[in-house]
Order: sequence, then structure tokens, then C-alpha cells
Amino acid sequence: MQRKSELLNLVVQMKYLLVFFSLPFFLIQNYREKEIAETIVKILREYRLDSIPYYLNYIENPSLKKAFQYQYDQLIIPTEENTINLDGLEVLDDFGKTILLYSYADMLQHSSRDSMAFKHYLEAFQTAKKSQNHLLLNETLRKINSYLTKDNTKNLNLFHSYVEKYKKAASSKYDVFWSLYYEKIKVFQSIDRNSGNLPRVYRTAGGAVHFA
Repeated sequence: MQRKSELLNLVVQMKYLLVFFSLPFFLIQNYREKEIAETIVKILREYRLDSIPYYLNYIENPSLKKAFQYQYDQLIIPTEENTINLDGLEVLDDFGKTILLYSYADMLQHSSRDSMAFKHYLEAFQTAKKSQNHLLLNETLRKINSYLTKDNTKNLNLFHSYVEKYKKAASSKYDVFWSLYYEKIKVFQSIDRNSGNLPRVYRTAGGAVHFA
């Protein structure tokens, strides 16, 4: 009986040791996947799409992988047949949740359910703030402003507030460029509330931003 009790205690101790020693590997793997996910977000923003399939091989979370695959597919061949859902959202951290939420909102925006997209963009924005990741915060604000330009004559105050949020958050040349673009739209819409024409934007060889 005593022998059986000792064996049972040994098994319990071994289980604790296994958890203890596997935890650092789990944390390292989690950290590495987050780094790769951040790289994918940057690549998608810059349209450097050739390397996306390579990095996707290192994303193990199926929900996050589907979100990135959707983003990639929509840039290659946009179609309503490309769909994702929010399965697995609850097991993701705030970083992963933000990506899945704004990817889902992107899908809704390009479907017959586009009126539901803003709710999920807003949820993505709130989650990005909790994650304290400036890249995701800016990307979410860019997507919100892009969505609001579709019908900003009816939501001018809302559109203007998110333009200001984007301008304050912009922390890279990419985001400064797009925040300036949406600022110009905001100015034009303030001059003519009934205008549906968006400014054309281009860069000179020196990188200066111009609007026409």
C-alpha cells in the first residue's frame, strides 16, 4: 500500500516537472509566433506579398492563420467566396483577437452584410488599445477610416473623430501618409457635404505627398 502511494506521488511530481519545464518552450513559441504575425501585418500593409506564404507556414494558431490567409487572398484575387469566421476568438490574446476581428470586419464590408462591419472594426480598435500594440492600433484606425469614407456624408462627425484619432496615433510614414489622405477627405467633405468625390493622392519621386 505504501509502495503504491509512493508511486502515485512520483507520478504527480513528474507531471508538475513536465509542466514546469515545458512552460518556457510554450512561452518562447508564443512569442515567436507573435513576432511572425507582426511581420505579416507589416508585409500586408506594404503589399510585399511574395513572402506571405513562407511566413504563414510558421503560424500555428488556425484562427490567426485563416485571418492572414483571407487578407492575402483578398489582395491577390478579391472575391466574396473568400470567407472567415470568429471561431477560436476566445483563445487568442488581444494581439491575435485584433487581427481576427478586423479581418472579419473586412469580409463583412465586402459582402451583403457590410452594415455590420463597423461594429467589429470598433471591437478590433478597442482590443488593439488593450494590446498596446501601435502597429495594430494604426492598422485598425486605417481600416475604420477606409470604411467610413464609403458613406461619410451621413456620418461626418463620426468620420472626423476617427480621422483625428488616426492623426494622433500615426507613428510611421505609412500611417502619416494615410492619415493625411483621410484628413484631406475630411476637409473636402466639410466644404461640400454633398460631394461624393474623393481626392486623388500621389507621391512624387522624392516621396512628397500631393492631392488633387
